[in-house]
Amino acid sequence: MEILVGLLGPNEDAENGGGFSAVGLRPMNADYQIQVAVSGGDAWSESLISVDGDMATWAPQSGGSGSGSTAGWFGLTGSGTDNAGVFYLDKSEFYSGQGCYTFTVDITNTLGDQTVFTSEYSWEIDLSTGNQQAEPPVPKGDGVGATC
Repeated sequence: MEILVGLLGPNEDAENGGGFSAVGLRPMNADYQIQVAVSGGDAWSESLISVDGDMATWAPQSGGSGSGSTAGWFGLTGSGTDNAGVFYLDKSEFYSGQGCYTFTVDITNTLGDQTVFTSEYSWEIDLSTGNQQAEPPVPKGDGVGATC
């Protein structure tokens, strides 16, 4: 899972299939905190992310340390690592069946008045594994589908 933090155009939005239309990002060099959460099934949230200038750091729930530049998309550490060392959010952490799932990003200004800016994007998600041997066969889910 990756996030993009900065000033986006007013028409940027979530796209079907889990994508996002962001093409023109203006990065923010500042001090702030980011909280990322998934809801709609079992609630999940990444550890609090602190940003100093354009460098984000956090203590991942999966262990180790997380860091990335906010000058573009940066990957979160989620809840696990695959055999190639790529971080991911395991479906057991948030998925409780086919439905609409909301991904929320809260940005809190750490200086001054502690202003919070919230962005929410939602998609229909069906991660059913399917079972072709069952009678009748159970189809595999569609993955991330349309916005909802």
